[in-house]
Amino acid sequence: MSAIAIIGIIIIIVGIICFFFYRSSLDKLRNILATETSKVQDIIEEHKVISSDKVIGTGSFEKKVELKGDVECDSPLISEIGKTECVYYKTEVRRKWEGREHHTDSQGHHEDRTVTGEDTVSSQTQSKEFFINDGTGKIKVCPDGAEIDLISVIDRFEPASGATMSGSYLKFGNFSLNIGGFNFGGDARRTLGYHIKESIFPLGRRVYILGIANDSTGELRVSRAINKGDKFIITTKSEEELIAQTKKSANILKIVALIGVPVGILCFIIGLFIK
Repeated sequence: MSAIAIIGIIIIIVGIICFFFYRSSLDKLRNILATETSKVQDIIEEHKVISSDKVIGTGSFEKKVELKGDVECDSPLISEIGKTECVYYKTEVRRKWEGREHHTDSQGHHEDRTVTGEDTVSSQTQSKEFFINDGTGKIKVCPDGAEIDLISVIDRFEPASGATMSGSYLKFGNFSLNIGGFNFGGDARRTLGYHIKESIFPLGRRVYILGIANDSTGELRVSRAINKGDKFIITTKSEEELIAQTKKSANILKIVALIGVPVGILCFIIGLFIK
């Protein structure tokens, strides 16, 4: 199979993937537009009525809700590297290395090349239940499984000269990270440095939440839905910003899908006639 045919197949696959992401963006947009903003006080009152019913009782309440308010948490998380109070954080440390690689081309010529790459040394994600307060009341939010719009607080490269190993701990200045039994690839690879990234969902910010208010655990809270079609979104963006961003993403994905698939098919057909 010629290189053009292979490129055509790759373009077709990319186009199909973009189409599925486009459909997902449309589902997200429909969820946002179809759900009116609720007041926490109204949700609490509605839950009281249903849970106090002798026939229905606790455990039966479920309602899709859109909430806008402030994040509150009595005992927040402390992010691993930035030591910032938050309710969700994601930390990743990647080691950048350089090494020699033996290469043989199609004519049988041999050569050694200098190559670079990255390995994930550590990847940590932690979340904490919190409350959203909209002024009329507050309700607990369980962020597990949500599409969370994190804020980047650390994104830097630390040269290897500034890091040291002590047992299973990798140290950068005052910060130390337990990397356990991570394999550094032996002496053939020279460590150039470490790319450190940390993103958080902070306290005290006004947020937009789209999810399901329910009492399936016996306690009223907002969490993800069982129905795959229902979205669970937690973001610091306003509803208007979120709608505009989702529309833009959907349009780009649609264009790539509509152009990519026909172009890929054309390349594949042309490639079949080229040796």
